[in-house]
Amino acid sequence: MPGAMQSTEPVKAPDGVMRAGELQYLLLSRRLRAFRSGATLALVPSIACILLLFFAFRESAPFTLLLGWVLLQLSQLGTFAILDRRMAQDAAELSHLQTYWRRIMVLQMIGSAIWMVVFPFLAIYASGQSAATLGVVGTAVLAGVLLVHRTAPRAGAFHIYALTPSLVATTYMLVGWDGLPIMALCVLFAAVLMIAIRVQERHFVKAAKAEIEFNEAAETVTLLLADYEEQSSEWLWTAGTRGNLRDPGAGLLLALGKSREEVEGKPLLDLFQPGPERDLLARHLAEKSAFRDLVLKLEIGDELRYWRLSARPREDGRLSGVARDVTAETLVEERVAFMAHYDNLTGLANRHLFNERLR
Repeated sequence: MPGAMQSTEPVKAPDGVMRAGELQYLLLSRRLRAFRSGATLALVPSIACILLLFFAFRESAPFTLLLGWVLLQLSQLGTFAILDRRMAQDAAELSHLQTYWRRIMVLQMIGSAIWMVVFPFLAIYASGQSAATLGVVGTAVLAGVLLVHRTAPRAGAFHIYALTPSLVATTYMLVGWDGLPIMALCVLFAAVLMIAIRVQERHFVKAAKAEIEFNEAAETVTLLLADYEEQSSEWLWTAGTRGNLRDPGAGLLLALGKSREEVEGKPLLDLFQPGPERDLLARHLAEKSAFRDLVLKLEIGDELRYWRLSARPREDGRLSGVARDVTAETLVEERVAFMAHYDNLTGLANRHLFNERLR
């Protein structure tokens, strides 16, 4: 049960992996990551079990054979550690992952076979405390299949099929047929472990398929949004958790007359001129709250423009929305409002505004 460094980066197939093999690549990548995680957790208990048996039987069992078994187990762990360090999983092609997976599965089966042999061998020399130690270690090693082999069903099945007869034989060698209830319990426990492995495998494959379907749906939505942005006079925008622009669309970049590097990560508020509307936008960004039809002023190329913004919060803490240039409409509205209160020729307040002020 070897250990390895665990990567937390999301699984994504390299460009060379065809879409038809995406599920296979995702499954194998997840298996490797889960296996490495379980092996890391099991490393210390595995070494502890090996050393515990060594010290428990160092005086009763043949020392040379016992030491040879310990060195063989440690060599198996070390071989896996070396292979694991040489494997760059995130950049590997599917064929390389398959080769690596086969190698570590063979190593795991070798490790299971070594454990299978050692329990009946040590039962010959077990008595009292050493017999109890043998039983505890045997149970721990058998149950470890759920930790290390939870995403490797074939290696897990081999581990169970190898250790169950070994532990049954060990029990018989220690107490004879008086240990029949223990033997039956061991077989029952092994059956439950097999069922657990199969259930975990079904859930594992189902989760991988669901992830691919989700990614495909997300890609479809992205394409539809990109098409909408190309055909529409509105531009999509996204603000991160700190109010910075993220993944600006082509329409937004064109409207601003800037490159992606100039816009990506820039505070959304910095685009707009100070005013009550900008303060309201700042509050919505801070509170991650939805808003509609908020008109703000900004300067593009020494020209004053008016944009209408609407947005709603996302589950990841961001705000996503649309922006639309409403400069023409806003100027017309301002002109109409001016004409309603001022004389068009003199620019002086008319009677309507005068009466309103008197009220």
